[in-house]
Amino acid sequence: MSFNRLYVRSCLVALFSNGGEAPYPTLAQNRVFDSKIDSYDYFTTDVPSPAITVYTDGDRGFNYNQNDDNDRVIEIVIEFGVSVLVEEQVVVNATEAATGDNTETETHSYVGTPVTDAELEAKLDFLEQQIKNCFLNPNNLYSQIWTKFVIEMTEWSSQRVATIETGTKLAARQIQVMVKICDDDNPPVTKQSQEEYKLEFINKFEDLNANGRLDLTLEWLKDSLIVPIDESDELDIISTNTNGIEAETTP
Repeated sequence: MSFNRLYVRSCLVALFSNGGEAPYPTLAQNRVFDSKIDSYDYFTTDVPSPAITVYTDGDRGFNYNQNDDNDRVIEIVIEFGVSVLVEEQVVVNATEAATGDNTETETHSYVGTPVTDAELEAKLDFLEQQIKNCFLNPNNLYSQIWTKFVIEMTEWSSQRVATIETGTKLAARQIQVMVKICDDDNPPVTKQSQEEYKLEFINKFEDLNANGRLDLTLEWLKDSLIVPIDESDELDIISTNTNGIEAETTP
């Protein structure tokens, strides 16, 4: 698992939503999500609502076998648009549906994106500029955190979203951003208790979790983390010559 990719996404969610608290920096308000829209409560069936979803795609690191600099390039995809809650009646009993007798249905909901028009395009243009402005605001806490973590933003491109079948233009766009960051930390080379290791990890995300939005994710990670060298290990030191892989040991 790459903790730095998780950190990048968490930082952008906080940046675009002001940590989930008003005043919001974009039209999306607190409808900003990591990798998927995880709640339908933010959307209605009648009024399209702006939303932003952040993904991390490509990830190119340095060669561990060479003495390269340790810069790492990550591709970030910021998908934004206007969405509505779509509710459909779905037949749940196929046998009865065939005869037309006593057909039983259930309501299935999902978030959909409408076909674009002039008004929705104007919202997209405005929202994209607001996203850019988030990176440029020196007085915002989350912008400062982003600037400290990211070495450089090397590329920026924007393209629209369309249906695969017909090419119909939807009220959504994608921004691709290439950022240069430091690689994930090497495993620790000294003994450390499980609790110390987990607390150190959780504290990295403290500034990004002011509203508790990351609580479930961090709790799951905390339960899953295993310290590379715990207090019960017989070895005191593991060489870092091979990125933490045990090559030399000192008893």
